[in-house]
Amino acid sequence: MASFNTLNLESGRGMMNRSCSWAVARVSQVSLHHLGFLAGTALVADGIIGLMFGLGMGLDTIQWVQEFIIVAFGMVVILVESSDRAALPCCGGSRGTVGGVTTKLRQILYHYAKFLFVPYGRGAYYVYCSMLLFAQYPDHLDVIIGLFMLALSVVMVVVGCRSDSKLKLLKESFNDASDIK
Repeated sequence: MASFNTLNLESGRGMMNRSCSWAVARVSQVSLHHLGFLAGTALVADGIIGLMFGLGMGLDTIQWVQEFIIVAFGMVVILVESSDRAALPCCGGSRGTVGGVTTKLRQILYHYAKFLFVPYGRGAYYVYCSMLLFAQYPDHLDVIIGLFMLALSVVMVVVGCRSDSKLKLLKESFNDASDIK
């Protein structure tokens, strides 16, 4: 009888380990770009909801400006996090104009705000977006999205630190230009 209970307990642990490893494998497939795209979409949706329902609740001018800024910042996050493959004109079908517009906007954004295309800068931008959301404190949706953006910004800064240290080690491993070839 004791061996039966021990067998059931051990097989239960094995099942739990397999299910946990499956969950970790699924989560690891989600990239930071996907999470950033989700955050940008949430920003745009939150801003639009705030503008639509704010009419009946008496938004003042400052709150209207904040909601418009949240929508604009969300669109910037979506543009930054969209993949280059999705922005190619060939992926837009025969029209090709949607990809061309997206590519052009990403090029303009890269020209004027290069910091958004490195993890450190993106993390700082996400902190700024989350502080803007926290400024609208009584709204629970803004606080939840702000917490998500803040957590994502911490991850971006950590990724930036790790990649920076790895790049420094790689740079130190080369003696001269002949090592690169």
